[in-house]
Amino acid sequence: MRVSGEFCYAGDSGFVIGHSSLPLSPVTRCSAARRLAVDTDGVAGYNASAMAHQRKERANMRRLLLATILAALGGVAAADTVHLRDGRKLEGELTDLGGQYELKMKFGTLKVNKADVLRIEKAVNKGDLYKQKLDGLSAVDAQGHFELGQWCRQNELADEAKAAFEKAVAIDANHAGARRELGYLKVGEKWQTAGSMMRSAEALSKLGKLEQSSEILKQLAAVGDPKDVGKDAALALARIYEKLGKWQDAASTYKAAEQMLLAPKEKTLARVRCEIIESHPDGMYLVKEEAAASTLLSLDDGKGGKAPQAKGGMQPLSDEKVMAAALRDKARAIVDQGRRVFEEAKKVDVVDSDKALKLFDEAGVYFDQANFLVPDIARSYNVEIVRKKIGAQQKKAINYLTQFTAVPEPSVQVLAGSRRMTAKGRKDWGEYISKLEGLLKAAEKHQDQILALAQAYPDELADTIAQTKKMDDEIEKLKGIMKQQRSREGL
Repeated sequence: MRVSGEFCYAGDSGFVIGHSSLPLSPVTRCSAARRLAVDTDGVAGYNASAMAHQRKERANMRRLLLATILAALGGVAAADTVHLRDGRKLEGELTDLGGQYELKMKFGTLKVNKADVLRIEKAVNKGDLYKQKLDGLSAVDAQGHFELGQWCRQNELADEAKAAFEKAVAIDANHAGARRELGYLKVGEKWQTAGSMMRSAEALSKLGKLEQSSEILKQLAAVGDPKDVGKDAALALARIYEKLGKWQDAASTYKAAEQMLLAPKEKTLARVRCEIIESHPDGMYLVKEEAAASTLLSLDDGKGGKAPQAKGGMQPLSDEKVMAAALRDKARAIVDQGRRVFEEAKKVDVVDSDKALKLFDEAGVYFDQANFLVPDIARSYNVEIVRKKIGAQQKKAINYLTQFTAVPEPSVQVLAGSRRMTAKGRKDWGEYISKLEGLLKAAEKHQDQILALAQAYPDELADTIAQTKKMDDEIEKLKGIMKQQRSREGL
């Protein structure tokens, strides 16, 4: 097999190497290598039976070692535990085969000789154990049912956990632990679900009863768990404080919400709204005339049309349209910051592409933040950054494919008077094929990264996606040829 020339992309015709198109031609002089007998120089004196026994023992040791590693990575749920005489433990679903045990593990199946087994711990079925625990409880033991519910939750028995908590509440309506597990909060002397309280707060807000709504939301926001309703309540409460003109309360609530929020978009919005409020303590904001006239600031009126736009001049931030204008101004300022870094990255790219990529990433953070405030305000810059990153990945992929074409074919040793490879010849040829496969794998990695980048903007980068998929097809053809070579030469 000989590959030479320069690699280049030739459009629909695929790849061209030198003056010849792929696929590559195999080296026929080595085609008989699959019949090559194992070189037994120096081992003729060994007893064949003893060698076979040693190979079997080594194979068993390898399987047991692999099984131990896999068991450490994670066992099967409700698994039996097999204790081996050498001190190791294996976990899986056990089947008795007579003289052996078959152990079905998370990552495969293993057979173990019974003589190698010290003892076995049979798994207890979680469902059966749940029934045993339930049968042992008194019908009036609220705490017992609550603890059973906790055990069920820890053992991923969600339906049984819910039933146990509900039973605890049925026995003792004021069991705080069971109530909390079921999503209740205590308001005065009454228990209410967080969901029903949130709906009540929303209804009161729509009716204009903002003070009453805020009192409910304060209780929900105090929950403070990012997985709970607390974060949503905190955001809703901050918005109500805005409408009420309680700017200090709004700012502090946004700060609290930011600590609970996990999503970057929500965190950014909470932080920036807080910044706007703190920089305008009187609650008034200067809306520029061009911003007031922008259709981007026209909000949905809830009836399929557009609400009146913000007016120019000093306007109250309690008006959602004015807050939208403030957010847009913030987004523009962030875009300007990102643009400066972006322009610097383009200059650096000429001399140091790795440093430029870091700067493009830094600019991308600014553009993402701006998009959180005003959707797609910096999209064109995001696309350009992706184009730059794709270009860098393409250079790396082409580099590996060029190396692929330049790998020299080894001078393979063959046995005298025969076309069969010597042991060294087989080794050299195998290393040659492995090197070619490694280069293809490296190129394929960069191809995958190109596709992942381009698919974030499928409309703008449709041509890039199509070209990358063509390149992938050609790499697959090359991999197929490598596989044929390994099979043909018995490697």
